[in-house]
Amino acid sequence: MFESVEEVQKRFRDARYIASRRVSTVVFLAARMGRPVLIEGPAGVGKTELAKTLSDITSRPLIRLQCYEGLDEGKALYEWKYAKQLLYTQLLRERIGEIIRLKVPEIPEQLARAVVAAVQKIRAMDLRKLPSVSESLDWARSLVILNARELDPGIVESTLTMLVKHEKDLERVKGSLDKVLAE
Repeated sequence: MFESVEEVQKRFRDARYIASRRVSTVVFLAARMGRPVLIEGPAGVGKTELAKTLSDITSRPLIRLQCYEGLDEGKALYEWKYAKQLLYTQLLRERIGEIIRLKVPEIPEQLARAVVAAVQKIRAMDLRKLPSVSESLDWARSLVILNARELDPGIVESTLTMLVKHEKDLERVKGSLDKVLAE
């Protein structure tokens, strides 16, 4: 579908939409990994226009889920996998390194160790939603797709939405990147 993040930006631009590097990276990785793109934010910031443009440039249907107080994306999309997520959460505490190496075998060993260390530091933070195994695997896969060999602030910042899902959590983690990346 897309060969690069730059192609995503160009296709959005051709469709008369200016997509940031962060948005383009998320779209590229979601397309490569066969994942949906979830967009949240206050009214009037362009969520629907982004979704419509993405639908147009990919020739895929737009599925809009309107969330409201009491129904968030977690309940709407993931509640049915609660038991599985609970099991994954328990596994994550002790075996995330093994799981990453098993599910993302092409990840370089040094990068796998860095991902595990960063995920563990992020999971120790006071966040609204801690990264799950699935999100950790998605992050590891996204780093491999982008040919990362190590974690540096630039690659982490551009891929962090694969791991951390809420805007306030993203800002908190970005503010602590030096600690997250410290060895």
